[in-house]
Parts: sequence; C-alpha cells; structure tokens
Amino acid sequence: MNNNEDNIKLDRKERGLIGIALEVYKWDLEERLKNKKLSETGRNILKSNLCMVKELELKFKEW
Repeated sequence: MNNNEDNIKLDRKERGLIGIALEVYKWDLEERLKNKKLSETGRNILKSNLCMVKELELKFKEW
C-alpha cells in the first residue's frame, strides 16, 4: 500500500457497507457461475472476478 491508502480512515458504518457490498457481489458472481449456458470465456471472467473479491475480503478484514 502507498501512503495515501495507509491514511484512509473509515468509520464503522462505512466499513459495514463495504463488507455488505463485497458479500453481495460475491453472491452475485457465484449465482452467475451456476448458469449452464455461460461461455467458457464468460465463466473464466466471473471466476477471475470472484478470486479478486475473495482477496479484497481478506485485505479488508486485515485493514
């Protein structure tokens, strides 16, 4: 992280909203992956986004 990111302060409400947004987005990606008609490219994009969200959740919990 650079200095600007280190200095960001979030209150409890903001942290809660970010956490909820990550959960909802993760759920949405998981539901989309259940679609049998999804192309291989589309499936790979969704899987990539899902991995990114999981990484963000871990970083957010550390923060």
